Amino acid sequence: MSGTAGIDVLHVDDDPDFVDVAADILEEECGDFTVETATSASEGLDRLAADDFDCVVSDHMMGGQNGIEFLRAIRERDSDLPFILFTGKGSEGVASDAISAGATDYLQKQIGNDQYTVLANRIENAVEQHRAQQRATKLERIRALTSDVNQALMRADSRSMAKTRVCEIISDSDPYLFAWIGEVDADTQEIRPQASAGVEEGYLDDITVTADDTPTGHGPGGTAIRERRVAVTQNISEDQQFEEWREEAVARDYQAVAAVPLEHQERLYGELVVYAEQPHAFNDREQELLADLGRDIGNAIHSLALQEDLRTQQNRQRALFENAPNSVIACDKAGSSHRIVNVNHAFEETFGYTAEEIIGTDVADILVPDDGMVAHDQFRERVETGESITTEVERITADGPREFLLHVIPYGVAGDTIEGTYAWYMDITDRKQREREIDRRNSILRTILENLPMGVLVEDADSDILMANDQLCDIFDVPLTGDELIGRDCDSAAEQIKDRFADPEAFIAGVGERHANREMVHNEELRLDDGRTVERDYLPYSLPEGDANMWVYRDITTRKKYEQTLKELIASTQDLQSATTPAEVATIGAETAKGVFDRPINGVHLYDESDDELKPVSWTGAVEEQLGAEPPALPVEDSLAGQVYRTKDRKSYGNIAEQPEQFASETPFQSELICPLGDHGVFILSATEPDAFDQVDETLAQLLSTSLTTALNRVEQRQQLETKNERLDEFASVLSHDLRNPLNVAEGRLELAQGEFDSEHFAPIERSHTRMRSLIESLLALARKGNDIGEFEPVDLDSFAQKCWRNVDTEQATLETTTDQTIQADRNQLKQLLENLRSKCGRTR
Repeated sequence: MSGTAGIDVLHVDDDPDFVDVAADILEEECGDFTVETATSASEGLDRLAADDFDCVVSDHMMGGQNGIEFLRAIRERDSDLPFILFTGKGSEGVASDAISAGATDYLQKQIGNDQYTVLANRIENAVEQHRAQQRATKLERIRALTSDVNQALMRADSRSMAKTRVCEIISDSDPYLFAWIGEVDADTQEIRPQASAGVEEGYLDDITVTADDTPTGHGPGGTAIRERRVAVTQNISEDQQFEEWREEAVARDYQAVAAVPLEHQERLYGELVVYAEQPHAFNDREQELLADLGRDIGNAIHSLALQEDLRTQQNRQRALFENAPNSVIACDKAGSSHRIVNVNHAFEETFGYTAEEIIGTDVADILVPDDGMVAHDQFRERVETGESITTEVERITADGPREFLLHVIPYGVAGDTIEGTYAWYMDITDRKQREREIDRRNSILRTILENLPMGVLVEDADSDILMANDQLCDIFDVPLTGDELIGRDCDSAAEQIKDRFADPEAFIAGVGERHANREMVHNEELRLDDGRTVERDYLPYSLPEGDANMWVYRDITTRKKYEQTLKELIASTQDLQSATTPAEVATIGAETAKGVFDRPINGVHLYDESDDELKPVSWTGAVEEQLGAEPPALPVEDSLAGQVYRTKDRKSYGNIAEQPEQFASETPFQSELICPLGDHGVFILSATEPDAFDQVDETLAQLLSTSLTTALNRVEQRQQLETKNERLDEFASVLSHDLRNPLNVAEGRLELAQGEFDSEHFAPIERSHTRMRSLIESLLALARKGNDIGEFEPVDLDSFAQKCWRNVDTEQATLETTTDQTIQADRNQLKQLLENLRSKCGRTR
């Protein structure tokens, strides 16, 4: 016998002895045979229902069903199970009927054991032929299944469709009942079904399959994922590895299961799980088939994933292109040309060109201005190597040039070539105009800030320095620029410079207090450790993004010194009030300049009309030390001091050596500040170094000169007044003696005449005498006291004028008054005025 694989034979014969002997001989004849026996057709059918057999050998003439009837019963269950009719009473008719009923072979019983050898050969041939046919059928099924699956994968336009169709095709193919495809949840390691088909009946809802090393991961499903191989359970009812799912599987007649990883190269896309209706359904060939299918499915899923990603990307690009708020154009590269192939609606709106006008043209021909061509060509060269470009450009729109932020992205990059480009244009014309305006304002602000005579710092709510100028760094002797402070922490900067203050902790506390209160503070004085004084302003304000603080620092050391100098100057000039001579005034001026201004080289020259010179009146010892003698008189017509005296304009000479030779020769001084003293002379400050006098010196010198001029004017006026008073005293003496004596005589004579007789003329004469005496007394008072007006009092103008009229000889003139007003006046002065007017009127007539 050949080395055929084991063959299970069912021998049916109603002769028990014969069937047993035949079984023993067949098993002895062929060691691969296993022969089971039955003594009737019905028993044989029962055995077939209970077990699997490779071949049936049956007698024909049996009680009950005969062999052919038995064959027909078998064919109702199994159309191709090998069946050999082995009968002792046969004929050609029986043989013909047997063949017609589907018998594989027909053999008559013979005498002797040789017949069993023949029977064994017939059995072996029938089984081999049947198995060959099964293999061919199975191979055809495998080919058909593989073809159907691959066709479905080719037609699928999505991963979900591909998975569903694979499950449907496999579950429709014998011996499979159910198939599903799942993917691993990375978080839970659970294998979640994505598609399924076949006899499921809620199976997937009732089970849990995982890819981890737990009981739910020890079955074929978890093993296939972990080990990346086909994993099978050939007999669900007996395999302990399938215990977790056995009850649900058996309830649905699942007898065997195979799990197949779905891979593309190193990437896992999940697994295919297939359930068969019979045990041991997955032999090596079947597993190879499933492994191949797994690779095909994995490759297809990968391809579909790429296609889906590509479609998604294309859809996104299309959506982005169509709905982008900015102008977008797509260009194809054709040789050296970049032809526009598409534009979006935003481009049409912004540039003012329709798609029909622009598509097909080269970007450079319609959008790029002439002065931008060089830069455009450079952009093209870079983009054509695969580089993306972002830059600001000017482009020509239908309404004229505008500014854009341009993003150019090449697509279809392959080595050093591209298929085309996408260009995004963001209109920044208005923004650039605002930026230029902001830059202009910032430039102005920065110029103002840098030229302010004070230090300025601005910080935000987070204490970040937003702005600072160089003057701030100069004030605090910080070796930085204002720009270098920007972005630093203001609190940290305050800590770093606190030791420059006389009271560091008070400085820090003050900063914290200003932050806490956020109340405006002006002119807060702070002392520095080097003796200087700074003045601080704090101004809280708000920015769009939050609160901010401005600090302003001014070095007021010079101002404070100036103020102190002014106080000392004012105190010194008080002494000028007591000066009675020009020399005293000059001496006070020289000492003040020396002590208050700290200008030891100075002097006062007063004008001498007789010699037409400015003669020195007072000078400091330092002047003589430098000159080696007393200062000389200075000619008005030919000296620097004389020029100032003539023009009455203050002059400061920073370098006397640069002056004409007649002014600069034989002097040790290099700087002079000369101030006029009105018509009195000049005040001179000198120094042995050039450019010694600044604006403060000039201001202080001018103040002192003004005070000296005022004092000299007062002294001159006093001297003039004394001279006038002397003349008035002489005039008063004349009035007192030369006028009073004749008046006394006239009054005496009138008194004697009144004693001798009466006359109507005596009364007017007496009034005239009284008036004359009053005038003399007034003249004396005026001469001695000046033309002072006495106390005002109410005066009835009508009656007062009539009274004054009677005191004057008006001959035939009369006075007519038409007023009833009362005025405020000095009676004596008003009386003198009215009488003088009436006297003049009388003479005029």
